[in-house]
Amino acid sequence: MKGETFYRLLGGEIEFGEHGAEAVVREVREEIGAGLEDLEFRGALENVFTYEGAPGHEIVLLYEAVLEDETFYDRERWAGLERDAHGHALLHVLWKPVADFLEGADRLYPDGVLELV
Repeated sequence: MKGETFYRLLGGEIEFGEHGAEAVVREVREEIGAGLEDLEFRGALENVFTYEGAPGHEIVLLYEAVLEDETFYDRERWAGLERDAHGHALLHVLWKPVADFLEGADRLYPDGVLELV
């Protein structure tokens, strides 16, 4: 849907030779400058989608973790960086109550991720 507001979890692509847990630690450090500990694999999803008119297909590995720097839990929202094809783009990071997604007030992608968290 064009103009749709949606949310997604932090993360990104797995690089060649990298394990999923290593990728999520690297991606979170790159995106928000935070370290992770106590990683636990929660599950996997296959997601076929269209974004900005282009088809996409991804396998999502979902991990639960604890942020090493507990001050991140006190922040309501902050800016991060996300690598894109043109370098880096601003990433808006915020905490959202799970109830907002369960009640349908907000949309979390990919579909099925709520059942794994």
